[in-house]
Amino acid sequence: MKRFSGSSAIARHQVFITNSGVYVVQWDDDLVQDILSGEYLEFNERKDYGRVLNDHDLQQLINAGRVERYNRQYVWLMPLPESLRNKRRRVLGNEHRIRAFYLITQHQRAEVEKIRALLKEHTLTEICSARIRDERVVILGPSGVPFRDAEVAEQTQQFLENKLPRFFSGLFLAFIELNGNTSLNRSVMENESTSVNLNDIIASQSENTSLEGKTVVLAIPQDDERAAFTELLKSMKITIRHANSGAEAMHLLEDYPSQLLIMDIVQPDMHGWPLITKIREISTLRDLPITIIAEKAEMGMTVAKVDYLARPVSIARLRHSVWMALKNDPTESS
Repeated sequence: MKRFSGSSAIARHQVFITNSGVYVVQWDDDLVQDILSGEYLEFNERKDYGRVLNDHDLQQLINAGRVERYNRQYVWLMPLPESLRNKRRRVLGNEHRIRAFYLITQHQRAEVEKIRALLKEHTLTEICSARIRDERVVILGPSGVPFRDAEVAEQTQQFLENKLPRFFSGLFLAFIELNGNTSLNRSVMENESTSVNLNDIIASQSENTSLEGKTVVLAIPQDDERAAFTELLKSMKITIRHANSGAEAMHLLEDYPSQLLIMDIVQPDMHGWPLITKIREISTLRDLPITIIAEKAEMGMTVAKVDYLARPVSIARLRHSVWMALKNDPTESS
């Protein structure tokens, strides 16, 4: 087995290209080292944000004798000058720092509305969003929150370049470092979980095979929402049973094998929480997935196997919720 004893394993996110085009390794919040020259440089995260190295960049550093090897998590750097680094080095990625990722496009500020309309047209707003940074259009996660995980950002980059190459060729991955105490960074942590699977989001918008034969109880009092949700579920090859009240939803769930309940939090005869409590008291329904439609102010209670959708409900988001709830469940409930 080959031994790698002459190099140091560095987290891949610590190795990047600065805004001025210098390959660096970051040793401290405000200190980086030029990988080619060994020179130490001050780093201002607000002005000198960097681009993550891709495989081609790293191969160039291997050819230059500065990198021994790499994988998705680490880069093995060949020895660099140590004196100043040893004096100032601190552990990166502490609880007060967040590295968040985004994609830089070739489009200028004036084109942002066109890009937003394009994302909406192709039902991609549940995957990403368009914003302005330094006069360029950049792509972030849903609702304008940067990607918390580099892998999710890279998956999004590949998907956009493949799906809409005319508009998204030449994307490259960049990052910003933020203070973890700010409300924006709390949003990053809350909205960009590393458990997000872009492939699932994409598949949920078209794949129906795993859903055929599944049954959903739909307890939505509002006529327009009920019609829209019914149309969606029919397009997904799902059997629908309509309930006009909480009590009727309960009876349908008890009488017919069902794999999902979609319900308004407010039913004509009761509030949703007592209904959920009654459902969970029945052993055969204890693990039934439930999707709740609610005003944002009514959301927030954490219950196992319950997904919350705030009005106005995105059909793409609802489709994803239904697909995730049903794709791995057996066709008939026990």
